Amino acid sequence: MSLFNMKYIILLGFCATLNTSLLSAKGSNASLLKKIAIINPDTLNTDTTIIPNVFSPNGDGLNDLFKAIGNFTKLDVKIYNRYGELIYNSVQLNEGWNGRTTAGKQCKEGTYFYIIDTDTETFKGSLTLLR
Repeated sequence: MSLFNMKYIILLGFCATLNTSLLSAKGSNASLLKKIAIINPDTLNTDTTIIPNVFSPNGDGLNDLFKAIGNFTKLDVKIYNRYGELIYNSVQLNEGWNGRTTAGKQCKEGTYFYIIDTDTETFKGSLTLLR
């Protein structure tokens, strides 16, 4: 049995920037590019929850926060390291994890685990922190 009801979750693994030369590609690249969908949080179905599975808090302005996006009024995010130690906890709707512990210590690259409680569902999974 799956931990998630995949009907309501989209896992994002990376962000891609497309330029006009890529959009005019031919051959196998063209068919691949036609399948890339750019998701704008303002136009999402309100029943959808987006939980990234990778982020890179390196200060470049791209994917610097691990943050659940969706239509909920309650949010409790807990992040655990591979030893099961709680390293981050937040109940703020507009706050994301920046790759640091609650005490401010920078976390190492690797796999971390989350439990996200919203007003309607609980999500559990893993994410990768890249620097």
